[in-house]
Amino acid sequence: MGRILFCNKKPMTAAKPKENKKTEEFAVIKTGGKQYKVSVGDVIRIEKLDGEHKKGDKIVFDKVLMVDNGQDTTIGTPYITGAKVEAVFEEEGRNKKIDVIKFEKDLERNLLDLQFELKNQFYKPLPLETFIKRDPKTRKISKSDFRDRVIHHAIINILEPIFDKTFIYDSCASRKGKGNLFALRRFEKFVRIAQEPSLL
Repeated sequence: MGRILFCNKKPMTAAKPKENKKTEEFAVIKTGGKQYKVSVGDVIRIEKLDGEHKKGDKIVFDKVLMVDNGQDTTIGTPYITGAKVEAVFEEEGRNKKIDVIKFEKDLERNLLDLQFELKNQFYKPLPLETFIKRDPKTRKISKSDFRDRVIHHAIINILEPIFDKTFIYDSCASRKGKGNLFALRRFEKFVRIAQEPSLL
């Protein structure tokens, strides 16, 4: 899920507000199958955002359904030709799930319990929760309990710096900064090299 800061909208024009009458400029955009009402300075969370982005990246949304400048309203059929909404990518994250909220509700006690179990060597992972997810591909997911995932991340924080530097450059699975887009670009490069050996 991406957190987006909307910084500008086009082709909206600033209208001089009438006396004693508050005006609000806004647009309605569509992205990831959902609609969002946005105004200059808004920070919203978008569920699905194509591609990989980093903080500060400029994002342009061209599926603009409606624009209102406080006086006039333009409605698209379904989109407004030539209209765009510009935004800045702030961060990527996920909404907190119920198990996360429960763990954080008594965070210090839960962390101390885990520490005690680890130090005294009787920590045991809880059974996995298994469920079917369709998005749209049907997959069987087995998920660890949140307290066990805290342990997983603690282990990764120690082991990742040690082992990551031993991996080859083109190993992409679960590595920071090496997602699907990186893998695709490397694949395309190797295809070009295979077709044109002189590129080596």
